[in-house]
Amino acid sequence: MFVLWVILAGLLVLMLGLSIRLRRGLRGTTLTTTANWSIFTAAIWTAAGTLSAFVFPHNAEAQDQLWYWTAVVSVIPPIAVLGAKRPGREAWNFFVLLPLVFVLGWPALTVWTSHGPDALRVETPVLIGFVLVLVMGCGNYIATRLALPALLYALAVVLVLAPCSTVSAGLGISFEAFRLSGTISMLLATFWSGLILTYRPETTFGPDRVWNDFRETFGIVWTKRAMDRINIEFATREQWPAQLGPDGLEWPTPPTDQQREHVEARMVYALHWLLRRFVDPDWIDHRLVRPAGLTEGLNHGGTKGER
Repeated sequence: MFVLWVILAGLLVLMLGLSIRLRRGLRGTTLTTTANWSIFTAAIWTAAGTLSAFVFPHNAEAQDQLWYWTAVVSVIPPIAVLGAKRPGREAWNFFVLLPLVFVLGWPALTVWTSHGPDALRVETPVLIGFVLVLVMGCGNYIATRLALPALLYALAVVLVLAPCSTVSAGLGISFEAFRLSGTISMLLATFWSGLILTYRPETTFGPDRVWNDFRETFGIVWTKRAMDRINIEFATREQWPAQLGPDGLEWPTPPTDQQREHVEARMVYALHWLLRRFVDPDWIDHRLVRPAGLTEGLNHGGTKGER
């Protein structure tokens, strides 16, 4: 197990570096708060894996605290996405995310004594709270290409939380096995999502590209709300011969060139008007027109891997 932890510790450091790199790709969006929480989460995972393996290998109470707080912090980045809208994202951070850390972390605080922490064992209602938060946050990406990484992310949190629960007592699985499995799951989730976000080949440009990138970046919750508003306030009111669907414009019948040109022009206006609360104008403009000299299969959007 020691050798495996050495390898995983190195991979956790790489995960932290990848999280910092991915933050650059979110420039021009309101997801910078999410990116900051993700970097902090990666740092906590790196610290928990390193300290539990090399500093507190025989201190079960310290390991409980390390991994429980790792689980608490890990639920925050997906929830941060749900508040990534101008104005209000700063308020979401202070009035939703930080209180969530306090509420979920309260059981870990209650076991501290003057001699240090006692063993931490949380009851089923606390586990249900974690699961509900994970469903809200990671479930936001179920209908996107990040669906499997999101599931692995949620699984990782559950696995490292399991040793601190009363439910796992009768399963016959060692605490270290749970935490090793959770760490591997988190590494897979991070590196897989990094590949998706950084090396996705881009072959289309225009309003459909903007819409698809918005869906993949912000998830299905904001996509559904934006789609409904565009369909009601533009497509229906202006009687477009198309409707906006999850994958872009949907045409019931093949449009004429004039119809397509008119609808796409209005779609560009609608995207600029509605998505201004989530992304900068340059983020949209980079995805509307293919830059001169860009070849098929290369990323585009200001910086390599920008999302």
